[in-house]
Amino acid sequence: DLEARGADVLAPTDTARALAFPTANSTVAARGRWFFLALLLLMVAIIAYKHGLQFFIPWYFHPPDFASAVIHIHVAIVASWILLLTLQIVFVRIGQVALHKRLGTAGMGLAALMFIFGILATADELRREPGALKFSIVPFLQITMFTFFVVAAYVRRTDREAHRRLMLLAMVDPLFGVLAPYTHQVFGTAGQWVNLSWGFLLLLVVYDLATCRRLHPVTVWGSLLLMFVQDIRLPIGHTPAWIAIAEWMRAWNV
Repeated sequence: DLEARGADVLAPTDTARALAFPTANSTVAARGRWFFLALLLLMVAIIAYKHGLQFFIPWYFHPPDFASAVIHIHVAIVASWILLLTLQIVFVRIGQVALHKRLGTAGMGLAALMFIFGILATADELRREPGALKFSIVPFLQITMFTFFVVAAYVRRTDREAHRRLMLLAMVDPLFGVLAPYTHQVFGTAGQWVNLSWGFLLLLVVYDLATCRRLHPVTVWGSLLLMFVQDIRLPIGHTPAWIAIAEWMRAWNV
C-alpha cells in the first residue's frame, strides 16, 4: 500500500526535473549552440568595428584626444575582453569546454578591471568634458550592468541555458551607445525610449519561443531589467543626487 501511494508521488529529483526549463532535442540543441555563438560573434564584431578600428587604426577614423593614461588602459582592457570572448566562443565550438571554463575563471579578473577602469574612464571624461555631468550616468550604468550580467553568468556557469543567456545579455548594453546614432535615424525622437540593441533581446525571445515554447526566466527578467535601466538612466542623470555624484567623480582628477 505504501509502495502504491509512493508511486504517485514525485521523488525530489523528479520534481526538480519537472520544474526545470525544458531541454530541446539534440537537433534543436545543436542549432541553439550555433544561435548563441553567432549572436555573440555578431555583437563582438559590431563593438570591435565601431570602437576597435577607431582606437587601433587612428588613420582610418578621427579619434578623440586621449590625454589620459586611464583611457589607454581602459581601451586595452576592452580589447582584451573582446579577444577573450572570441576565444571563449571558439573553444565552445571546437569542444574545448574544460579550457573554456578555466579561461572563464581568469576572465572574471579581467571583468573586474573593466569595471574599475570603466568607472575611472567616466571620471576622466567628466574632467575633460565639464558639460557631461548629466550624461555621465550612461557610461556609469553601462559598465555596471555589464559587470552585473558577467558576474551572474559566472555564478550560473553550471547551468548552460542560464549562463549563455546571461553572457549574451551582458553584451547588449555596450551596444546601446554603438547603435544610438542609427536608433535616432530609424525612430526619430522616439529613439530616447527605444534602441536597436533591443533587437538582440527580441531575437532571444523568438529563439526561446521557437525551441522551448516558453521564455526562459533569464530572458524575461534580464530583458526587462536592461530596458528599464536604459529608459530611466537619463532622467536619473538630471537629478541633483546624480549631479552631486558626478561632481565628486570629476574631482578625482584621474
